[in-house]
Amino acid sequence: MSIKIGFIGAGRVGTALAVKLKEVGYNVVGV
Repeated sequence: MSIKIGFIGAGRVGTALAVKLKEVGYNVVGV
């Protein structure tokens, strides 16, 4: 079983990406 994880930076762009990734099923880890 593979787990998709997105690594994103802080800031408004990172937050927007986190929302998009969560919508498509990623487990998001902020860095």
